Amino acid sequence: MELHFSVLSSFFSVKKKEKTQGHEKIERLKSQLEQEGYQPSEVEHFIKEALGSAKLSDLDAKELNGVIEKLKNQLELARKCKNLFK
Repeated sequence: MELHFSVLSSFFSVKKKEKTQGHEKIERLKSQLEQEGYQPSEVEHFIKEALGSAKLSDLDAKELNGVIEKLKNQLELARKCKNLFK
C-alpha cells in the first residue's frame, strides 16, 4: 500500500510540475508578444481565444501545450510581419 501511495504521489508531483512549467512558458510568451508590439489587452485576447470557455488554471498539461503552441504561432507571425519592413 505504501508503494502504491508513493507512485501516486510521484505521478501527481510530475503533473503539477508540468502545469507550473506550462504557466511559466505562457508568461514568457506573453512578455515576448508585448515586446513585439502587441498591447497587453491584445495578448490577453489571444489567450482567451485559445482557451474558449475554459480557465487557464483548470487546464491540464496537454491543454496548456495547445495554448502555448497558439501563442508561439502568433509570436512567429508578429516577427515575420516586423521583418517585412526591415
